[in-house]
Amino acid sequence: MAYVIYNHGDTPNHFSRITNDENEKTAWLEKKMLVHEISESDFNDIKNNLKFTDGWDGTNIIYTDIVPPMQTQEQLDSYLVGVKEQIEQLVLEGADDAWQTYLNYLNNFDTSTVSFPIPSWEKYCSDNSITFQSFWIRP
Repeated sequence: MAYVIYNHGDTPNHFSRITNDENEKTAWLEKKMLVHEISESDFNDIKNNLKFTDGWDGTNIIYTDIVPPMQTQEQLDSYLVGVKEQIEQLVLEGADDAWQTYLNYLNNFDTSTVSFPIPSWEKYCSDNSITFQSFWIRP
């Protein structure tokens, strides 16, 4: 099972994170967070930055596909600049070593080796067995 988690008091259009860990789900429920079950396929699509939750209608989570795919190296480079800035902030705030490892990987990755278009950087990583960190899956 997988879950989308909302901060208590958030509008249903703003999810906080996703998890496929039962213990983590229980911990979030104990903190009075809103937790909704999603399919593994939806979990992977969110993790791979192919879609996001666009709301909750009281019964179902509404999804929106993220389009278009990245067409050029310049688009990927621009995207990764933002990712690295976010990771640097997490590292400064004390994120675990996996984030620093991912940041080191990104700083040394040669984007000219990628064949375009790609659906998303995260999907590219999944398809090419590259370990990456998702901003949606973190404590």
